[in-house]
Amino acid sequence: MLPDLADRVEIRDAAQGWLDRIDIHTAATDDRPADALLIRPDGCVAWAVTVEEPAERAVTGLRESLSTWVGR
Repeated sequence: MLPDLADRVEIRDAAQGWLDRIDIHTAATDDRPADALLIRPDGCVAWAVTVEEPAERAVTGLRESLSTWVGR
């Protein structure tokens, strides 16, 4: 599951290739510990992007984590 807590379009766009294996939930909120999370089926956080993290680094990290935990 990929909760997008900041409505970051680049995060959702980066995950498009995995939509057959993950669910994206967008819920913008002002008080958040992270902008988005990748949560494994066992409930552990596999990846998170902080509020200050630039889009390019966030997208790269998400794609790497999706490849690792979900497959290509």
